[in-house]
Amino acid sequence: MQKLAALQTATKRALYEAILYPGVDNFVKYFRLQNYWTQQAGFSP
Repeated sequence: MQKLAALQTATKRALYEAILYPGVDNFVKYFRLQNYWTQQAGFSP
């Protein structure tokens, strides 16, 4: 559960940084985290 909380916090922080400080680096950071969540949601072992 700690990993989940850390990932959620990192995703929120990346979103806020992408909004407050627009730029390629901040967008890519957020986009990669969003892709991670999307892949996890579609993953079924």
